[in-house]
This record gives sequence, C-alpha cells and structure tokens, in this order.
Amino acid sequence: MGLFQTLLRGRTQPQSVPADAPEDSGALDVAAAEEATERYLARLAAMGIPLPNTGSKNGATQAEASRLYDHDPSFVDLLPWAEYLPDEQVMLLEDGRSRAAFFELVPLGTEGRDPNWMQNARDALKEALQNSFDEHETSPWIVQFYAQDEISWDNFQEQLRQYVHPRARGSAFSEMYLALMKHHLEGISKPGGLFVDTAVS
Repeated sequence: MGLFQTLLRGRTQPQSVPADAPEDSGALDVAAAEEATERYLARLAAMGIPLPNTGSKNGATQAEASRLYDHDPSFVDLLPWAEYLPDEQVMLLEDGRSRAAFFELVPLGTEGRDPNWMQNARDALKEALQNSFDEHETSPWIVQFYAQDEISWDNFQEQLRQYVHPRARGSAFSEMYLALMKHHLEGISKPGGLFVDTAVS
C-alpha cells in the first residue's frame, strides 16, 4: 500500500481515542484546509482566473494539431516572379525590368595555402563582387555572404580539451569524445568535404 493510501485510510477509518485526549485536532486541520482552499479559490475568481479542473477537457482538435506543423512561406514564394528568361538565365520580375539572378557558390580549398595565395584569392573575390554590379544612387545591389575564416581547428580542439572538467580529464569517456570531435573537425575541413554525394549530385 502506498503512502497516499495509508494516509487516506487513516483519515477515513475511525480510530480509538483515549478518554483524556484533547479535542480532535484532525477535524480542525481538515476544516482549516477547507477554509484555506475556499479563500484561494475566491482570490482566483476575483482575478478572473479559471478554477482548477474547470477548463476544456476535450483536448486539441485535428485542425489544431495540424496547425502545429504549419510553417511560414519561404521568402522565395513572396518574390514577384513573372517568367524565366532562358537566354539570359535570369528571372524577370513583375515590373518588366528587374531581374533576379541565381548563383551556385563553390567552396575554395584553403588548406595548406600560404598567406600570399590566400591574399590573392581574397582580392580576386573582392574585385569580382565590386566589379559585377553597377553602382547606382537608388536601388543599390545588396550582397550578403558568410564565411568562417578558419583553416585549422587545432586551437578549437585545445580549447575543447581545456573545457573538460578537471574530474573528467583523462577519463575514457572524455578521451573518446575528444577523439571523435577531432575526427569530425578533420573531416569537415578537408578538401572535398566528409563524403562524395552520389545520390543527389
């Protein structure tokens, strides 16, 4: 029998009380608890909060459950496409003048390159971006891209090793985790990436 059932049985079953015992304090405790509960419920009602266990018991409808999986439309769906121009390989927009171009970016291998080569590659990219778009006072071109300027993950691996709590340093689990992370970082930073995708590309 659980603790709750034991306590409940003690409240519901009459017990023998000595003749010289004071007035039953159990009944007073129950009355005080009921009064406190009434005061609490009155405060909830005064604040406009529904009473416990009085809300909807029906649960979510199928439509409500389906709405949990809805997602906002992609910004591409909001662009004013008109048609594709195959000769120019651009999309013509609704105004009949503006065009949208698409570019596929290919990563540039930087592993083992000397600083001069890296600087030349950076300058070539900068000049390509600066010279590809006309400069206008109105409706300027906006180009945004992100780059992780890391050719070596050794510093991060050392920071990760130092991050391990002193009690866990040298443990089999910590060493296995650090070895797996080292293998992962070496994989994502090698030319060609982690694997060759033959299923899609």
